[in-house]
Amino acid sequence: MKEVIITAGPTRQYIDTVRFITNDSSGQQAKRIAEEFIKKKFKVTIVSGPVNIKYPSKCSVIRVVTADEMYKAASKNIKGKAAAVFAAAVCDLKCAASKKKIKKKGFFSLKFTNAVDIAATLSGRAKCVTAGFALEDSLDADEALRKMREKNFDIIVLNILSALSSKRTSGYIIDRREEEAFMFNDASKKSLAGILCEKICLLIN
Repeated sequence: MKEVIITAGPTRQYIDTVRFITNDSSGQQAKRIAEEFIKKKFKVTIVSGPVNIKYPSKCSVIRVVTADEMYKAASKNIKGKAAAVFAAAVCDLKCAASKKKIKKKGFFSLKFTNAVDIAATLSGRAKCVTAGFALEDSLDADEALRKMREKNFDIIVLNILSALSSKRTSGYIIDRREEEAFMFNDASKKSLAGILCEKICLLIN
């Protein structure tokens, strides 16, 4: 049985005992992708940040919170997979979390650094088909192409901001073999997942 790993949802970077920064993500797109791979008889592993949805019961779900936790879990479980889909909205920044609640004036002394780029790091190492997502303010196919090359993806999906917490989305899918943008407009996340799954399976086979 072929296997796929999918990163999903947001990650959180705690600033102190009660506060954190994060990226907005519901995990819905990853859920739909998992459903499509299950239909094709794949064994699916999802590494998910905090979400309020239920993933398909046939999936193996690994729950994480921080970017470092997601990276460790994905790195450990990517071996032997036929494909990896990086659908998580990983928080880009991290800092040393205070062990006590920070007073308001203390926020100005926080020092942030870049969190690990999970998709780029693992895609570069992976011996499998890789697909990733980019979220931008506007539909810029050239930017999607640049990110695909930078992160060493075989396929990239470019979404616009309206996709957040919505069941529908618009954007482009670009396949490394063709480097030609396929545009989808106001598509359901279910139909997008189906298109993406088909493209990944063609590359696997």
